[in-house]
Formats: sequence, C-alpha cells, structure tokens
Amino acid sequence: YQRRVHGTPSECLFFFEMSSDQLIKFLAKSDGREKFGRVIQFLCHTLITLGKDQKLSQETITKLTSVMNTVKITRHTSLWLRQLGIFQALSSAQIGDPVEYGLQSFSKIFLIAYITLQNYVWLINQKIIKGDAGAASRTSFRLFSLAWILEIVYRIIKISKRKIEPPKTKPTTLLTQLSTDEAIIFKSILLLIEGLNNANIKTAHPLVMGFIGMSTGLWDCYTLW
Repeated sequence: YQRRVHGTPSECLFFFEMSSDQLIKFLAKSDGREKFGRVIQFLCHTLITLGKDQKLSQETITKLTSVMNTVKITRHTSLWLRQLGIFQALSSAQIGDPVEYGLQSFSKIFLIAYITLQNYVWLINQKIIKGDAGAASRTSFRLFSLAWILEIVYRIIKISKRKIEPPKTKPTTLLTQLSTDEAIIFKSILLLIEGLNNANIKTAHPLVMGFIGMSTGLWDCYTLW
C-alpha cells in the first residue's frame, strides 16, 4: 500500500485495485461499517449545524437530517450482541498488575452496561417496549463516561511506568508505543466529552460534538483498515 499514486498508468491501476480490495474488506466487517457510519452521521450533524448558521436551504437541511437519522438507527441496530466481543476481551485479558487489570475490567464492564442500555433505548424508541428513553439514555452515557475515565487513568499509569522502568525494547519501538498510548488518551478525552454532553452533565457546542464524532470515527476506521 506504499506505492505512489503518481507514476505509470499500470502503477496507478495497481494502486487503485489494491485500495478497492482493502475498502471492500473493510466494509465487509461489521465494525468497519459501524465506524464508517459514525463518520457519516457526525459529518451530517456538522453540515446541519453549519448550514443553519449559513442559512442553508430548508430542503437541504431536511435531507441531511434524514440521512443522519437513518445512519444513526442503522448504527444502533449493530450494537446488538456487541457485548459478546467485550466479554471475550475481558475473559481473555491477562492478569498482571492488579490496578491496571481492575481499571481495564471495570472500563469494559461499564461499556457493556452502556451498550445494554442503548439497546433498551432502541427498543423503547421502536415502540417495542415501554419506558423512559431519555432517562435510560442519560444513564447509559454516564456509564460511557466512567468507562473512558478509567481508560484515561489506565493509559496514564502505563505511560508513567515506561518513564520509570528501564526500556525493554529499542527506543524507536518504545517511542512508537508511547505515542500510541498518548493518542488513545486524546481519543478517550474526546469520547469523555461526548459522554458528558449526551448525559446532560456538561453541554458542548454542536460543532465540537461534530468534530469529536468525525475524528474518533476516522480514528477507528484507520485502526480497522
């Protein structure tokens, strides 16, 4: 995938074919489709927010809103049985440092509870069962926020240990891993802001929420690619 796009026609065609195959494989994954849908959903959210300020036509805003809501519903349906993957990761985790293991375990438990409540909210919105969708949604995002707080603490502990303990690998590998942890902390902070906003604990500007949704969605797409 490191071929240059510019070059002979055959080289350009080869690059296009390889990229197309990779895109097909990416979209064939349920996680890939869900994360790509997240990007589309928040892109529409951002365009709607900007459109209202720029006096975009009501017809265009209506179309963008329809696309956003459709993608949102589709993404919610993909949450069903997502808990199984988290349960598997939790059961296969190696117990090392008890503090780190505890942080990771409770973070995943909170995410499982968040997904379960989101499925409950979906059932209410589809009028399959009765309940208070607003209260359940706010509670789910409180759990979502707690999960990412624990993830941030876990990553900070990992980074602090690397600064204290002698490196066991080459410096370049250590720097790469350190950068990855820092990037995950940054992503976790963004998701924490999203959770606090959706839980009505701390309100953020709609454009900020659009940026968070698109950037974290693109991050996940990149890691899955």
